[in-house]
Amino acid sequence: MILAVAAVLCMATATQAQETFSKGNLVGTVGIGVGANYGLPISGALDWSVTSLWDDKSNLGVGVLVGLGIDDPMWCLIGGRVSLHYQFVDKLDTYVGTTLGYIVAGGSKFGWDAYVGARYYFWNNIGLFAEIGAGWSNFTIGASFKF
Repeated sequence: MILAVAAVLCMATATQAQETFSKGNLVGTVGIGVGANYGLPISGALDWSVTSLWDDKSNLGVGVLVGLGIDDPMWCLIGGRVSLHYQFVDKLDTYVGTTLGYIVAGGSKFGWDAYVGARYYFWNNIGLFAEIGAGWSNFTIGASFKF
């Protein structure tokens, strides 16, 4: 009986430990921003973990971002992202990164944005994310989907 209980506890603990962003993972996000310089931004991004760094909890990610601003005039952002991820605790992916993109609006231009963010997974592949940026949206919140 004691061995059966110990086995169940070990399996439960093992299933709780979860790598949130490991080599080969693809994560999609859909979010809405506030405090923006360009109206109300709605965004979608894909981030792909290309390699582990100094240990199995640190990763380098690359991806794309598409944003749409509801303002007068409306605008669109298309860009690439690079991010450094580190998993401090189970189910939580924390990261810093930068985006380089092209904003299409009345005065189209290239621009960049630095950001810090976190994704928390309530289920294996679905969670929430939040990012604090310095450019096109000051704060973005939304849903994350791991593929």
